[in-house]
Amino acid sequence: GGEGRVRVHFQAQPDVRAKLVVGADGVRSALRACIMPGDPGPRFLGHMNWNAMLHNPAFSEVPVHELNENKFISNAPYGKECDITCMLIDAGKDTTYWQVRLRTEAPAFTNKGPGGGPSSTAVPGSSTPVPGSSTAAVPGSSTPVPGDDAETAEQQQQRQRGNAALAAELTGGGMGVAGCKARLLQLLEQYGFEDVKMAVEATPEDVIFERPIIDRLPAPRWSSPSCRVVLLGDSAHAMHPIFGQGARAAFEDAHQLALALQSHWPAIPPAVQQYEAVRIPRTAVVQSMSAEMCGLPAIYEALRPRGLSVEEVRKRRAEFTRWIDQYPDLMLGDPNSRYFTPEAVAAVYAALREPPAPAAPEPSAPSGLA
Repeated sequence: GGEGRVRVHFQAQPDVRAKLVVGADGVRSALRACIMPGDPGPRFLGHMNWNAMLHNPAFSEVPVHELNENKFISNAPYGKECDITCMLIDAGKDTTYWQVRLRTEAPAFTNKGPGGGPSSTAVPGSSTPVPGSSTAAVPGSSTPVPGDDAETAEQQQQRQRGNAALAAELTGGGMGVAGCKARLLQLLEQYGFEDVKMAVEATPEDVIFERPIIDRLPAPRWSSPSCRVVLLGDSAHAMHPIFGQGARAAFEDAHQLALALQSHWPAIPPAVQQYEAVRIPRTAVVQSMSAEMCGLPAIYEALRPRGLSVEEVRKRRAEFTRWIDQYPDLMLGDPNSRYFTPEAVAAVYAALREPPAPAAPEPSAPSGLA
């Protein structure tokens, strides 16, 4: 729209004109697709997830944890890759939260095909790339961050077809998927996780939520060229939930956007630029650190620092948590940190913004063989 406004079109409602549109429309954001037409879309991270809230008065009917207890269960010790992880958590008010997370090669929905679903992403242990698998380097890793490659029309069509196929592959799950409870009980029986099995047995199937774990690649900008449309939350920086930072990052976004608008009002573009400058570097590190915990070697092997002992890995993750927990102080890095210094965080942001090196030209095919 004119006069420094943007027009928003709705399918069944009148158009709206606004000075600023904030796209908080989730990991499958329609506004992100408008702002970043070359973006590869959601990326599968090698985990299927099931969870539910179980009413469990005094924890006596289903005695799977104590008061205020959080139980984490897996089939492998700390520092080793595991196939399954489970949680049993006292969520307060006589409620137990349980979760089952299974490592899978590809999205494995209960209601899609033999074994749960199609298999077209990378196989654990292989070097096959996953669509959209390039990601930002985490401090402590040497992996570069690619920018947006210039595309030919043919490359653009290929990417769009690939994105559509991936979107279809990631469609499924939801609340109360028929057969999901029986599937989980069989799985937990196989691994011998009796406490988790007891919690699942006591949970009605219609409140069990099934989903693939997906994220979005860190992006060098979250706004339209006019700075009149900007992303917030999962639409900007969806991440693996292993560190529990998704909702927190969205609250931080809202806080910083409000402060920027208050500081610059009624000037919108400088407020959006300030918001991006303090949020993108931080969330790019959090996204990439979270992706290190995914289930696909093609992703996590490119991100994790090489040569760290189990104890060093533990210390690095603790350092990450200490830095994050200091918000709103030290938003852009902790000078007393080993891995998450301001210089390291700035390097991640610089890599996001840096144009990629031009690709070497393809050798020409001999005449008649092209």
